[in-house]
Amino acid sequence: MILIICAFSIPALAHRVLIFAYTEGDTVHTESRFMPNAPVRQGKILVMEAKTDKVLLTGQTDDQGKFSFKMPPEAAAQKMDLKIVVEAAMGHRAEWLLKAK
Repeated sequence: MILIICAFSIPALAHRVLIFAYTEGDTVHTESRFMPNAPVRQGKILVMEAKTDKVLLTGQTDDQGKFSFKMPPEAAAQKMDLKIVVEAAMGHRAEWLLKAK
């Protein structure tokens, strides 16, 4: 039974998507990857107010799985937490909560 569970778990992990975000001054940098280490190419990025899911901006990852943007003025002024979402191929999705400073 354990072998059966393991056999089905490994392929599932192989396509897991991760997103990581960090700030540098007024710029937010994101990196999105499929497990174990393949970039999410041309993945859709949604930047939302964390409390309401209001979309503040959208973008697309490059061939290295990266996307950067200037902090939206309303997010900076209101010290909003941001939910950053990557939507990748075949319905894969991941989120990162970027806390306001």
